[in-house]
Amino acid sequence: MKILKYIFLFFLFASNGVCVTTYTATIGAGKDYTTITAWLNSFDNLVTGDSCVIGQIESSALTEDISFSGHTTDATHWIKLTVATANMHNGTESSGFTLTSSNNGTSVITIADSFVTIEKMIIYDADDNAISITATTANNILIRQNIIRDGGNNGVYIQCATGGSNFDIEISNNIIYNCDEAGIYFNTNSNTGYAYNNTVYNCNTDVSGTKGGIVVRYMGCIAINNLCFENGTEDYNDDVANGKFSNRSGFNVSSDATAPGGFSLTSKTNTDYFTNVTGGSEDFHLKNDADNLAIGTGYNLTDSLTVDIDDTTRPIKGTGNFWCRGADETHYTTKFQRRKVHNSGDGYWNGMDKTYTKLKEALSDANACDWIIFAPGRYDTVLNVSSYSNFHFFGGFNGTDTTLDSRGGFQDFKDVTIIDADSSGRITTTGNSQIYNGFRFVNAYVTGDGAAFYVYEKENVIISYCVIDSCRASARGSGILYDSGTDKGFCYVHHVIAIHDSCTCGVFEFDETVTNSVVDCYSNIAAFNDSYGFEVPWHEGVSCDLEAHFWNNISWNNNHGSGSNNPNIWMWARNRTTFSYCSDSAWVADTHEDDRWEVPDASIIFQYDGNNFTGVGDPGFQNLDDLYFMLRRNSPCRGTGKNGSDMGCFDDVEHDKGRYGYLVRN
Repeated sequence: MKILKYIFLFFLFASNGVCVTTYTATIGAGKDYTTITAWLNSFDNLVTGDSCVIGQIESSALTEDISFSGHTTDATHWIKLTVATANMHNGTESSGFTLTSSNNGTSVITIADSFVTIEKMIIYDADDNAISITATTANNILIRQNIIRDGGNNGVYIQCATGGSNFDIEISNNIIYNCDEAGIYFNTNSNTGYAYNNTVYNCNTDVSGTKGGIVVRYMGCIAINNLCFENGTEDYNDDVANGKFSNRSGFNVSSDATAPGGFSLTSKTNTDYFTNVTGGSEDFHLKNDADNLAIGTGYNLTDSLTVDIDDTTRPIKGTGNFWCRGADETHYTTKFQRRKVHNSGDGYWNGMDKTYTKLKEALSDANACDWIIFAPGRYDTVLNVSSYSNFHFFGGFNGTDTTLDSRGGFQDFKDVTIIDADSSGRITTTGNSQIYNGFRFVNAYVTGDGAAFYVYEKENVIISYCVIDSCRASARGSGILYDSGTDKGFCYVHHVIAIHDSCTCGVFEFDETVTNSVVDCYSNIAAFNDSYGFEVPWHEGVSCDLEAHFWNNISWNNNHGSGSNNPNIWMWARNRTTFSYCSDSAWVADTHEDDRWEVPDASIIFQYDGNNFTGVGDPGFQNLDDLYFMLRRNSPCRGTGKNGSDMGCFDDVEHDKGRYGYLVRN
């Protein structure tokens, strides 16, 4: 390894048990290295050297074209180029360190190495692409918190990694504008890229070039929370050589009709969203206005991101853990209480903009992204909302709460807002792009499928932090049935407790006829039901491309009552190539013994007597008499879930303090 001229910073303990040393070098006039290139030339094989390196820029500007090439790296031996806090931009042009092209006809930054992070700089006046990721072996690249402007071609150009499971290129929290071609151009084969919370404006000004703000060619892209405006002919373009925005995409905004995925907004005007779009003085911080639909309406990506373009923590407290869309995170204090339903009609409540006595009246007056907030009480009704799209329904407010965050915990608010169907039908047939959060649904009955939730030929539905109690279906899905259709985006079900329900199949059932769609079902509890707990059926001769992921669910003490193998808690489709399962952790008391079915094959907790999977006993709930489903300290479900988390609906801290707390995720 070449001589390292670094300041020793700290140690990381790598997964293989060795102690990896992380070195930080300063870059700039009078620093450890005067140029980025000199710093990059000071090391080569980080694996052999057992080290990670950080180049920290302490300068206002540099002019050079740089190349990350010839370095040996892996997941625990990585490279990061960053900017010191004192030199970081504030989210606007000319406010921090600027890397300018030397105008030699190449990209400002070229990346051929793997495990590289580029962050917190302004990249200006590229002759070619601002950033190019072009080697066929490059993977695990993170481009974040940069301002990229006035580029000769693309803002970020990705053409690499023709295959393999290690491909992971994330472009997040960047502001990209005034590029001749695409803002972000994913151009490779057989992989998926990630575009999260980017703001892309006025790119593709050379309309003869690559068309679009975010362009996907040959590959897939998961695009979430992006704002794209005025980008040539298309803000989002996947109509290029079989490119495709993934069904996981959503919560995007465009000035045309192209924003992909659920909860996305189209045909919007840039001046309604940004502080200033005047050329030469652009400021893409979100306009602090009650009608700015980017504020507090995005998806929570905490597992991937924690801050915005200028290091503001996401989400800002008070938004109920809903993020803003785009690169900026801001908070308008009264934006999120615009609609409610009150069960007594006794006037103004909790600072809401408007009050209604009937759900239909609220829906008729609501706009996309409005929150329909239910006052506390019992509603003897069903929800007729199947024809409405892009609405959020919330319960759990006690009348004094001012934000989602200030509601009581899950254990507290599960009895605050009750929707009682009174055995007169199902709770709801959902519409497209709907969120349900903070309710207790009871006494639904339907002859057929889907007693509480029937997600039939609908797309992009999120059901979270709810209780489904005493609901009955004569066929499938007494709790939730996701059924029928192609390209139906996603269905996310998490932190839902299903108790005392009955049907002939699964309380949580996701049918194989929903093809080319995504299911995430995690941190749920199914207990004391006359049915199976969770079911993804598959039948011989039925083609299925449902991508279903299950983790941290507890299915216990259910009794289907159909044969000698009771209780049949968990049914699972045969692991065919057309299915993609990620069943990292689950607690089950029994599994259906039938040669059509297989149990999930990843770290599931079972007892096995050498011949059969059998019951594993008590998962350790605190108080079953009161349906208090938090886990005791000695529960085998604590710390044994995905990535060491707890199974079920409550995390470790919440068990210990005896309540759920204020955390509410969408």
